[in-house]
Amino acid sequence: MDVLKEFFTGKSDNYSKAIQRLKKVKETFEGFAIAFPDVTSDEIILIKDKWEKLPKQISRGVKTMALNFTAKAKSLIVNYEPNAYIVPHTKKTEYEFGKIIKGKLTNKLTGKTYIKDDEYKFSPTELRYLTSQNGCVVYSVLTENKDYKLKSLSKKILNKLESV
Repeated sequence: MDVLKEFFTGKSDNYSKAIQRLKKVKETFEGFAIAFPDVTSDEIILIKDKWEKLPKQISRGVKTMALNFTAKAKSLIVNYEPNAYIVPHTKKTEYEFGKIIKGKLTNKLTGKTYIKDDEYKFSPTELRYLTSQNGCVVYSVLTENKDYKLKSLSKKILNKLESV
């Protein structure tokens, strides 16, 4: 905040407003946690049975395919190409449950690596930075139900994922 003293002589009304705005910016980016503030829900497209790339602002080499959306849960498949990532982020209210279908996924913030058949659960406020060095396919469910149990994918869906 000392940098503001270079621009303002004394503690004027504008100085106070600048301090308040900077505090809000700091709170937004505290710990680099992002709930994707620069990306609207219109930019994250989830279409049933069709691959869609996540926006470049939040990822590299990641695409999603919706499986089922209900009021209680959204299920999707997430495909990470080699050297892909989703930037550090949290969710506002949803828990994220996942199961690795193939490949390996790493949370760069914790160092935890998940391999085929591993499951994970992130709370809404838990910061994650998901990456895959060699590619990965994940079955993911977003829900506000903290006790949600992942259901098995059908053989039809699993067969379709073999070509990914």
